Amino acid sequence: MNTKIIVIALLLSTCFFYSCKKKDIPLYEGENYVQFTAGLQDTLNMSFFFYPNKDVVDLPVPLRLVGKMSAEAIPFRIVADGAASTALPNHYSLPESFFFKAGRPLDTAYIRINKTPEMANKEFLLVLKLEATENSMPGQTGYTRRVLKISNMVRKPVWWTTTIDTYSLGIYTEAKYRKFMEATGIGDLSMYSTYEQRDYMLQFKYYLIKMRDAGTPVLEADGSDMLSTVPLIG
Repeated sequence: MNTKIIVIALLLSTCFFYSCKKKDIPLYEGENYVQFTAGLQDTLNMSFFFYPNKDVVDLPVPLRLVGKMSAEAIPFRIVADGAASTALPNHYSLPESFFFKAGRPLDTAYIRINKTPEMANKEFLLVLKLEATENSMPGQTGYTRRVLKISNMVRKPVWWTTTIDTYSLGIYTEAKYRKFMEATGIGDLSMYSTYEQRDYMLQFKYYLIKMRDAGTPVLEADGSDMLSTVPLIG
């Protein structure tokens, strides 16, 4: 009886071993799939107002590779969806091919955006889409398109949150934002860490203090001292 039990146990363990090996088979054996890390509904706003003195900006757009990692760079294509876009051909530049770096699940494509006079008072939509190539296929449906809103218009930046309103720069105004950019040379803080953002905000506050002490305080549109509206401690 004990011998039978041992034999059955060995058979069961063998079956379990092979079933586990089958589960280790990679899900993707064929094409590589490239997709944007953000979905179609996540519009990316880009204004040249954030980039003073620049007529061209290479806008970073993150992507993800789904499939087998390759030892070589994988070419893929991003094109403009002409039917869905309002942006004109002179508003952007797209190379014939992009390349996903070898052995990386994440990479970044840089889309060149060109400033034109009509962007000062009009916003344009640039809808990007991934196209199939010999080396790659578009990934999940909801992540094969990316919408960009491009302009040169003044708008409250996404990084200027209610927390910034309350604890750092105070309530947003166009005048304050323009002075912040003038004092720091930076318009977009979203790419910086919390500590780096604080450094730039302190730089702005010290600029306002310097102007006040020189007898030329920076004023808001209502005539109030801008420094008095900045709650940042430091």
